[in-house]
Amino acid sequence: MKRTFKYALSAVLGLGMVASAFAQQSYVDVQDSHWAADAVNRLKVTGLLQGYQDGTFKGGNSITRYEMASMIYGVYMKLVGNNEEIEAKVKALETRINNVKPQTKPAPVVQDFSDIKKMISDLNLQVGGFKAWGNDLKMLKTMGEKYQTELKSLGVDMAGFKKSISSLSDRVSALEKRTEGVRITGDGNFFVSAASASNGSPVVINQDGRYISTTGNGAGLDSLLVNHEIGIQIASAVDAAIPVKGELVLGNLYSNGINGWGTQSDVIGQLGQPVNDAGFAGYVNRLEAYVPTWKATFGRQGLNLGKYVTQRMDTNSFYTNSREDNGEWAMDGVRAGVGTKLDLELFLGRIANMRTTAGENIQPLDLGFGNIDQVMGVTGKLFGGNISYVSFDNNPGVPGPNRVQLWGIDGLKLSAFGVNFEAGYGESKFLDGNSTIPGGADNNKRWNVDANFKLLGVNIDGGYRRVEAGYTAPGNWGRTSILRNLTDVTSWNAGTKIGLGGKAHLFGRYESGQGLEFAGEFTNLTAGLMIPLTSKWDAVVSYEDTDFKNGFYGFADGSKSKFTTLGLTYNTGNSSMFKLFYQHSDLNPAFTAGAGGLPGAGGTLSGGFLGAQYTVKF
Repeated sequence: MKRTFKYALSAVLGLGMVASAFAQQSYVDVQDSHWAADAVNRLKVTGLLQGYQDGTFKGGNSITRYEMASMIYGVYMKLVGNNEEIEAKVKALETRINNVKPQTKPAPVVQDFSDIKKMISDLNLQVGGFKAWGNDLKMLKTMGEKYQTELKSLGVDMAGFKKSISSLSDRVSALEKRTEGVRITGDGNFFVSAASASNGSPVVINQDGRYISTTGNGAGLDSLLVNHEIGIQIASAVDAAIPVKGELVLGNLYSNGINGWGTQSDVIGQLGQPVNDAGFAGYVNRLEAYVPTWKATFGRQGLNLGKYVTQRMDTNSFYTNSREDNGEWAMDGVRAGVGTKLDLELFLGRIANMRTTAGENIQPLDLGFGNIDQVMGVTGKLFGGNISYVSFDNNPGVPGPNRVQLWGIDGLKLSAFGVNFEAGYGESKFLDGNSTIPGGADNNKRWNVDANFKLLGVNIDGGYRRVEAGYTAPGNWGRTSILRNLTDVTSWNAGTKIGLGGKAHLFGRYESGQGLEFAGEFTNLTAGLMIPLTSKWDAVVSYEDTDFKNGFYGFADGSKSKFTTLGLTYNTGNSSMFKLFYQHSDLNPAFTAGAGGLPGAGGTLSGGFLGAQYTVKF
């Protein structure tokens, strides 16, 4: 075996061992700074590594298959002994508690339960160590199968070995899932963004189609915004009879109406709108309870039925947060399973009543003619995807149809000859005759098919989609320049990802599309490189170029958008995140008023958009 494998094996097998004072019993040739020092010392204390008579470990030496099998079996027996010891302590504790007799004297003597407290404390420590074996049991099982010939020669009952490992794995899983009391977690976020316009450009517009007001003097930072947000999550124990969880959010991302960063709705209406950091508000993002008997979730919860049906967009590409990026529309209502083979669920809820303390709707589900008030429907699973029927009711008195009905199949999966396919189809329909469908009454369908495969170690994917002018859905089926969820379009795309070793890789994509009922076409090219700079810093650089021709979406013929982006991320672990970003945008000539009325229409909009985000979890 490779010489380094002896250290690696020790690290794997030693992770779950619980031993005290191992630092004082280290091998003389294993430095405390060595990456496997703790694991090696734990295994020595537990008697699983004997070392040599001169007190050395000789980790660079080769290891035989029989030595390997002996070590695997030793770890297994230690684990079995640990499990049996826990069971013995549990029985002793039960016996001690059962022997406690109630006192009936008028003035009872205070009983001494210190021994019970100590027994519980010791048991908690040992159970905590036992839980640490969760991931290592899988490795132990795999290694046992690989060296079963040598293990058999040592007299190991392999059938019993495998059965015991499975039983222990089940016990560890049960321990890991069990918690006590209410769990409180949270995240704090600090987001700084700035703009510097080129000479003659009044604003800087990023790839999300939003802009930051600038002085247009082409020197220094023309504006600076500071956004902040804190989220507090509260959840009952996972084994509670009725699990409950909620999230309270405070900050200024949703402040001041459309000018906040986070509404994630009505993208066309937001094009050319400024963002700012004025105001402060709080809101309840989630508050739900699950009733297992009915398979029902009540309260404020998420709704995501697929990218072409109901999936919330991320309209701030530079801000990272799980509640912003999970693709779920929030609704106040209920989802209940009906227990069929299709895993059908019924859902009913309201959208427009979810407000911040400043009165702003936190997730105004908008289909282009006003905020939706109610949503209801049914969804199920089919070949790895969703099949759904949804009905959206408009707010009374708001222009547009009183109701929009939508059905679709999204994310159907099929694999053949090493190629993975994903496809979908859907239709939308306006009711009550208060709105007309562009291009005709039947122009309301969409379908798509995508495929991906590996060729000579290179990931390749591609797809085709057709979305008619009247198709209406609160989905998230893609961004083209500053536009999202294009309709009246047919397009095809192809992309690739080429690994360069480790996390480093090249990526690229090309898309070409054209209007169905209306004139125009577009082409989009994106390319980039992700590369680790150090053990902590990762860098991503990308370039995106989109050309519009013949008045596509009202753009002047020959309009272009170019975005060059650099991102730096510092890997601080699971508890925090820090990143820097810079994007230079160039819209030339600027989009016409028909595309959102961007400032400086007819001229060039260019400049830099930059900033940083720091997030800490607690």
